[in-house]
Amino acid sequence: MKTDKFQGNLLILLEERLNTTNTEGGSVDLDVTLSKRANERTGIEKLIEEFQEVLKAACDKSFRQRTTKKTIINKSVPWWTDELTNE
Repeated sequence: MKTDKFQGNLLILLEERLNTTNTEGGSVDLDVTLSKRANERTGIEKLIEEFQEVLKAACDKSFRQRTTKKTIINKSVPWWTDELTNE
């Protein structure tokens, strides 16, 4: 499932960003680390910014992004010439 891939990527990226090792292979260690850092009143804004960056990176890595098609406003036709424009 896509969510399993996302969770795995999120855990890996958080480990890298927080410089921690995940000994249990789950989110318990990371949860404790995030809780400790959040309780340190200093740097909470930085922690939030780091988490947002990691969350975005995990989404980008896990899910395919849609591309939007460009619409052409003035379509040209091969038989149109400058002479026709002037008339």
